[in-house]
Amino acid sequence: MMNCQWNPDGPPWKCQQCGYTYPRPTAAPPRRNCPKAPSRGLGDTIAKMTKAVGIKPCGGCKKRQRKLNQWWPYRSTVVPPGPDAGEQEQADAAAQ
Repeated sequence: MMNCQWNPDGPPWKCQQCGYTYPRPTAAPPRRNCPKAPSRGLGDTIAKMTKAVGIKPCGGCKKRQRKLNQWWPYRSTVVPPGPDAGEQEQADAAAQ
């Protein structure tokens, strides 16, 4: 998920996407996952769904979320890693 987009004026910090106001005065903007931020890929979507049903994320969940976002982004042309065409042809020929 993406962090809140804070107002550039400084404290009090208010997210420009979801309207959340950070309750404590701090010099630097806080880090907070914005619930209204658009998903960057499949990993963000799965993270939002699991959070909605009450599953708490662990370290493995965060790694998996990053990998899924890399492999299946919503606004990019990145292709998931896999065998190249030459390797696939060799595997097909060996299987016959």
